Amino acid sequence: MNQLAQATEYKLLAPLPNYVKDVTTAGPYIEGIFILIIAIATGLAVIKIIFGGIKYMSTDAFSGKSEARGTIENAIWGLLLAISAWLILYTINPNLIKFDLKIPVQKISEKPPGGGGGNLGGLGLTQEQAMSQLRAANVGVSSPILLAGIKQKTIDEIIRLKITCGCDVTVTSATGGTHNSGTCSHANGYKVDLRTTDSLTSYITRNYTSLPDRNDGAKMYRAPTGALYALESTHWDITVPCQ
Repeated sequence: MNQLAQATEYKLLAPLPNYVKDVTTAGPYIEGIFILIIAIATGLAVIKIIFGGIKYMSTDAFSGKSEARGTIENAIWGLLLAISAWLILYTINPNLIKFDLKIPVQKISEKPPGGGGGNLGGLGLTQEQAMSQLRAANVGVSSPILLAGIKQKTIDEIIRLKITCGCDVTVTSATGGTHNSGTCSHANGYKVDLRTTDSLTSYITRNYTSLPDRNDGAKMYRAPTGALYALESTHWDITVPCQ
């Protein structure tokens, strides 16, 4: 499918209850806000009508009854105005209240900034392609990180680890940020960082081949695929074969 024909997805910090999911497009979210505003206006109008009715029945003074009647009338007018806003748009064209916005996917540069150089050996995946595969495999992504330019073999390694381990796997860094340069680098799409968990560390250390420690003292392991796993202080540093 053409990338520009898709609608951009957004991860919401505060999703509308019972209407949109944590990840949605602009159309359903704006539609949800529109309906929520009408619902709030309707609820407030009903409360004002009840308040005016109680006030009308609890006073014998003419001025008090007149004021209560004005409160009820204003609430009714407000209720009619809120309902009319939806009804007018629906009457003109039902599609007007669907907010079917087509905001194209924002294009991200395939060559990620910072971190290194060397021959990229191909542009790699786009941000959306990488995110789509990781989501489908239930792999977590610590947002916001840059995935554009990551190689397919790197994504395959993460997904294979998720399937065989069966534990939580979360990517914390990929092609963005500041990292060591080199051909097999983060910037060139051959490395990712994964959040350390007890279950993930236990699986790697039990099932992968132990290697001599790296120069900086990080514990090293080799996966059956040939990928190198280095246990750093805050994360697992993964490097897939790049030659």
